[in-house]
Amino acid sequence: MKERICKWCEEKFEGMSGRIFSNHVRWCSKNPERNKTDFRSIMEEVEAKKNGKHKNFVVKCFTCRTEFTVKEREKLFPQREKYFCSRSCSNKRERTEEVKEKIKKSVLKFLNKEFTGVKKNCPHCKKDFNTTKKDKKFCSVECWKKCLEEKSNKIESYRRKCNFKFNPYKYPNEFDIELLESRGFYSPSNKKNNLNGVSKDHMVSVRWGFDNKIDPNIISHPANCQLMIHNENISKNKKCDLTLEELLTRIREWEEKYGKWHDK
Repeated sequence: MKERICKWCEEKFEGMSGRIFSNHVRWCSKNPERNKTDFRSIMEEVEAKKNGKHKNFVVKCFTCRTEFTVKEREKLFPQREKYFCSRSCSNKRERTEEVKEKIKKSVLKFLNKEFTGVKKNCPHCKKDFNTTKKDKKFCSVECWKKCLEEKSNKIESYRRKCNFKFNPYKYPNEFDIELLESRGFYSPSNKKNNLNGVSKDHMVSVRWGFDNKIDPNIISHPANCQLMIHNENISKNKKCDLTLEELLTRIREWEEKYGKWHDK
């Protein structure tokens, strides 16, 4: 990467584009030419010619009718239809007696605890509860945590049932044995340290099978397997390479050739 050095502060920059570097040099704090041009005064002169100079004007507050001054440009005054002397005046609203009565009733209901919100049923403890939040599903944080824990345990159990339990060397016509022999099976660094190895990939993913309540015997069938370099398998995540219908067709063809897999 090209190294650039500022001629004013002598600071070094590596890999910086020429445009950004020239901008630094122009506005460097040690550049003696930096403050000779007063851009603010130039812009002020241009704006004054266009919209006039700033002047103080006396206006009346729309709410309390108190007079106060505002500073605006001559040609732009008045910039607002209504002026307010304070935030409290600007926040005031004219309410009819009907509106006031509705507000009063709603406040009394809340104070008397008559407002109970929406009635829902907690999916974990199966108890009914009331809530004012539309997206709330659980009656408490504890139920939410327990539900997540149970779901996590179910996924792990399902994942174990979906593990492939066959030797690909027994089916050389179905798998890329050359790739397997050249790279070997994947193994983490704390074991045989073969990080560039091959792993067995589920063409219909385990997570999709779990979410759609598919029998683990279908997901773990050899017809759902393909050999893939482990890093590519990880990047694939939970995507599917087959539809369920295509997988069932592959299973039928497999068992016509090799017999029932789960009967063995």
